[in-house]
Amino acid sequence: MNKAVIFDLDGTLWDSAAQIVEAWNDTFASWNVDKRITEAELKSLMGKPMEVIMEHLVPWMQENKRLQLLEECCRAEENRLLKNGGILFTGLEAALKKLKNAGYHLSVVSNCQDGYIQTFIEHHKLQEFFDDFECPGRSKMLKAENICLVMQRNRIDKAVYVGDTQGDLDACRKAGVPFIFAGYGFGSVDDDSNAINSLDELYSMVDKVMSTE
Repeated sequence: MNKAVIFDLDGTLWDSAAQIVEAWNDTFASWNVDKRITEAELKSLMGKPMEVIMEHLVPWMQENKRLQLLEECCRAEENRLLKNGGILFTGLEAALKKLKNAGYHLSVVSNCQDGYIQTFIEHHKLQEFFDDFECPGRSKMLKAENICLVMQRNRIDKAVYVGDTQGDLDACRKAGVPFIFAGYGFGSVDDDSNAINSLDELYSMVDKVMSTE
């Protein structure tokens, strides 16, 4: 039986907010956009589709201009993150190694642009751990569909998804996949029965959830 752990990225594996805020605010300034974002505001929006985030930040801007601004912001953040990286949550590499050694297929599915997950993996040299990834910027589908897509193409029989927002939980319900709540992350959920407070707890929670499914 092929078993997988599929991860959200922001608020689950790393905190990239400081680098993204710098990149986006620099881009806004270069566009003469009268808006500056904070880390707290960004974290409250993370997990939503990128177009939704940009619409929230600059609702007065015409859609075609918003999308152009979003494209430039995304390229700027990737350049910064490729150089500087983000902040990996404590215990990440140890948790990934333990899951990998136990035979789990590991993937990342996040509502981001194509290039963002690759930047995370490349800067932090995590290629040995992750077998696959997917995002709307590549597949043109949102999280629930991308969870199913990753499972289908890797012939996964059972999977669990680890995330930190209500949107993650809703996607899991739609995809029919059990959810582990990263309680150390950025968001909250309406069902935290499978919650972990650190990545040190991940392996035992995965084992528990998998054994009850």
